[in-house]
Amino acid sequence: IFFRRPRPESSHIWRFSLSLQSIPTHMLTSQDRELLAQKGITEEQLNRQLADLKHGFPFLELEAAASVDNGGIFAPTETERNLYLAAWERYLADPDHEVVKFVPASGAASRMFKDLFAFLDGESETPADAFTQTFFENLPNAPFLAALDAALVKLHGQDSAALVAAGEHKKVVAALLLPEGLNYGRLPKGLLQFHRYPTGARTAFEEHLIEGVNYAATGRRVQLHFTVSPEHRALFEDLAQKCAPVFVQNEGVQLDITFSEQKPSTDTVAANPDGTPFRNADGSLLFRPGGHGALIENLNDIDADVLFVKTVDNVCPDHLKADTVTYKKVLAGLLVTLQARAFAYLEELDMGDVSEERLGEMLQFVEQDLHCHSDAAQALDGLELLDYLYCRLNRPMRVCGMVRNVGEPGGGPFLAHNPDGSVSLQILESSQVDMSDPAKKALFEKGTHFNPVDLVCGLRDYNGEKFNLPDFVDPATGFISQKSKDGRELLALELPGLWNGAMSDWNTVFVEAPLTTFNPVKTVNGRHHSPLSRRRCSPWSLLAGLLGDRGSTCLLPLPGAQYSAGLRTRQLERIFTSSGLPLPGSRLSCTHPAGRTYPSLDPQGCERCRGTQGSGRDQAYQSTPRSHTLPPETEVQQPSTLGTQRRILPYPRADSLSDAPPPR
Repeated sequence: IFFRRPRPESSHIWRFSLSLQSIPTHMLTSQDRELLAQKGITEEQLNRQLADLKHGFPFLELEAAASVDNGGIFAPTETERNLYLAAWERYLADPDHEVVKFVPASGAASRMFKDLFAFLDGESETPADAFTQTFFENLPNAPFLAALDAALVKLHGQDSAALVAAGEHKKVVAALLLPEGLNYGRLPKGLLQFHRYPTGARTAFEEHLIEGVNYAATGRRVQLHFTVSPEHRALFEDLAQKCAPVFVQNEGVQLDITFSEQKPSTDTVAANPDGTPFRNADGSLLFRPGGHGALIENLNDIDADVLFVKTVDNVCPDHLKADTVTYKKVLAGLLVTLQARAFAYLEELDMGDVSEERLGEMLQFVEQDLHCHSDAAQALDGLELLDYLYCRLNRPMRVCGMVRNVGEPGGGPFLAHNPDGSVSLQILESSQVDMSDPAKKALFEKGTHFNPVDLVCGLRDYNGEKFNLPDFVDPATGFISQKSKDGRELLALELPGLWNGAMSDWNTVFVEAPLTTFNPVKTVNGRHHSPLSRRRCSPWSLLAGLLGDRGSTCLLPLPGAQYSAGLRTRQLERIFTSSGLPLPGSRLSCTHPAGRTYPSLDPQGCERCRGTQGSGRDQAYQSTPRSHTLPPETEVQQPSTLGTQRRILPYPRADSLSDAPPPR
């Protein structure tokens, strides 16, 4: 349970005045100082953390939910997408550019199996709850079935089918979760087999390698970096050694895979409910991992020009990779396009001799393309405006894919007020908003999109020097959660989230991406039931969540199928084309809030849905409030690749090299 306590308006000044008063120096024991030295944490950092735990963090002030309609989310046209695709291909063609894919992969998979653990520890020998029953119903289709059956034969002399038929369900679950079997209950998600193919099953780690080859290869080299836990690093390194030769042999691509661990210096101290330091039974201070926001230090150590960030469990099977690859390139192409323009402006500002007209153009770029507004900036001129623009442009940049909100938990894109008085694009979590205020809660719930953690980051300045990323963290955006240890309640501190407060002071752009690019696995049954994770999913299943409700609903004549009228025809075509099925030619009808039904033979919906003044697709998707400026050399028409199925690297598992090679 995350919570925060409001602070006065002068929270940033007040928090600093308190930070040095939490633990007097004489109260630290020699054991405390030795522990701090081992972790690389200063006494000032310790006291600042305790002050945060005691006094909480301020809620963030929302301006609006970012959307396509208000320009906070950029919905590129097909022509623009192709231009950004071309821009990224040109960028990759330069061997001097360093591109890295960054995957936080230390997350444990234990929560995926919590219901199976409950069954294993329970008294019933047969599945009684719906979740466990569903697991066994779908077990024959599980990607890990072959590995599980091998473990069961070794342990019990029978495979899963035979044991289930004999009512030995717990033996099957135990072989899946416990160390004597596959040990999935203790492994990180990256090492679990997520998808099954004719050539064998692939882990999430292997799927990320394939993705990286398809959009992050410079020359014949692909750089990937995974953050892992110390206890699992050797397992990841062994798998990487098996995978790398496969890519060299099949594709002539050299994989450069590196690993890092969360730094001890990013751990945070725990506190008692009254804000005093929590101590273990032996009297030592209790430190806990600082959350994914701690990884800003790992990211800061990477020497790269452009860096892709994606969570380890969000990987698509091959038949859905086309959209993922395409939109990753679109995001990256937009990033380098915006970066090139920002760098050109910064070089002019560095020279100092800039006309008022040119300064106005730069301010327009900041406000319209980077979507950062400041009332104070409107009153600036001359050197003051030059200084403001230089500070605003000379910072890291990120382009983030956002997908339509279909009820998934997690943060979303918003316009939020910053401590300096400006308003900029931020990725916020619900715990950062005062939900006790009905107006703010309503504003948060108006969000049309959510954050799938699909980022492309620019890490260098206009001189080619790396930014020091911790300088751009907002320290007032941490999280506090209630935990317990040894039966005692405690307060745990999480650092500002990696894509939340840790990147708060970056220049940020949001881009709408299709839901097919978001395919997380949160539970073991998610592999079977998420329509985006099925090996052979029905295109009808894919339609259900492509868009949010915009006030009108198109009903397709299929059992129980109700879909939004805003469904874009090109998305529909891609889904059916990739599935080898014809487009539906059935009669459609649109039911509107007023209750009247409008017949239509048009797959796009009725005339009212398509009206330019209505609430349907054309208004929602074809109106683009802003369009990012492209450099002259990119303003050429490129053939569209979005309507056809792109070739995705067919990669077999390393342990299946003895099998026949995959189809080319």
